[in-house]
Amino acid sequence: MVSGKTVQSRRCPRNCKQLRGSSKVFATGLIWEGEELRRFQTNPKLRVRKPARRSFQLALRRAGEATVRQFRSGFFTVIATSFLTVIAAVTITAQNSTVLKGTVTDETNAKVAGAQVVLFSRTGLRLTSQTNESGAFVFNELRSETYIVEVKAPGFAVYDSEDLKLEKGQTRELEIKLRLAGINESVVVTATGTLQREEEVAKVITIVTAEDIEAKHTLSLAEDLRGTPGVRIQQQGSPGSLTTIRLRGQRNFDTAVLIDGLRVRDAGDINGSALSLITDLAPIGEDRLEVLLGAGSSIYGTHAIGGAINMIPEIPQSGLHFSAGFEAGGLATYRERFQLTGGSDKVGFEAGASRLDVRHGIDGNDQYGDTVLSGRVQFNPLQNINISGRFYGTIANGRVNDNPFALPGAFNSSANFPEAVAGVTFQPDFNNPDQGRRTRLLVGSGRFTHSVNDRISYSIAESPKFFNFL
Repeated sequence: MVSGKTVQSRRCPRNCKQLRGSSKVFATGLIWEGEELRRFQTNPKLRVRKPARRSFQLALRRAGEATVRQFRSGFFTVIATSFLTVIAAVTITAQNSTVLKGTVTDETNAKVAGAQVVLFSRTGLRLTSQTNESGAFVFNELRSETYIVEVKAPGFAVYDSEDLKLEKGQTRELEIKLRLAGINESVVVTATGTLQREEEVAKVITIVTAEDIEAKHTLSLAEDLRGTPGVRIQQQGSPGSLTTIRLRGQRNFDTAVLIDGLRVRDAGDINGSALSLITDLAPIGEDRLEVLLGAGSSIYGTHAIGGAINMIPEIPQSGLHFSAGFEAGGLATYRERFQLTGGSDKVGFEAGASRLDVRHGIDGNDQYGDTVLSGRVQFNPLQNINISGRFYGTIANGRVNDNPFALPGAFNSSANFPEAVAGVTFQPDFNNPDQGRRTRLLVGSGRFTHSVNDRISYSIAESPKFFNFL
């Protein structure tokens, strides 16, 4: 150990040198007070450093190790080699994979073309296909695993199959018959974090589909959930004012908000919740909303005591699809939106944007604007590997009113409960031109999912966030 303190730093003059063979070595020294008086560095390629750091490097050399940079390079080499080994093993196994194919018809045995077929594995993978003009679909090079088939088509109820256990090298055919639109059966992922059907979930799950959202013509996430059993929505004024969501009577910050299973919260909130972000959230490009009623803290953290709201993205369909819309209504409200999706069996993407403008508001001076951006891309290099990325952002501006407050007339009255008279006993809220609210939320996430077999799978996800409140 080195003890003491530096009292002088001295560098040898230019003619101070030692000869070792034909090489020239310059000496640089530090004079210390304490147990160790001098320490010299004789390597001309290294700068003078603190003794503790130099001693660590010297220890590495004495142990026969390379430099720290070389160690990191070797570490990443090991990781890359392991990853390539896994890919090679999966590729070899894929040569003996199974095939799942089938035909989709309606109740009159007519072929249903253009239906979206999604193949879910119990380990979290999702593969997509689309029926051709003959109503047929096929999934090749599958692993030996348990799957669930989900089929969606306009005008028909969502179809979910029973568990399909596929063995190695097996070719299985399905005959799927769709019923007219009615009660849908859906698979959910919010209850336990893995794929399950609704009847398999012990907790209370409510699903709000994209069709429900479209039929309501709502403007925000809170409005989409209004009327859902066990959900209480409170909005403190015009669109853009403070909005809270309470699940099963719990506190407003006991509700967790998830985007594709990854939690979103305000780092500046004292409770670490998403309370300040709920006002500006609006689904765009979402397949459904899953509302978990009851404690979900074991999966999504301590702020999911009341439950969780999960925004599940839409799975891109094969081909290229574009939609756009414009709406106008009371309070001088306008909304524009567009969405673009496309892809193939291995690659898919989705991009969308919406803009909400409230020109007047309730009292004629409650302007509010909210821009929502969303994008998602997924890639399936193999049937047991899924790589996906997601982006979601909101940029909002709104006018803020001062809160009502009591006037002296309310305290001078002899009545126990003075009558509320504007300008006499209380001052109602009023528009303050010097106050406003500007928020910006940007969320990005990446996920890598690999199903090794029907018993082992893993997923790696990263979700950086940026939130700004002015």
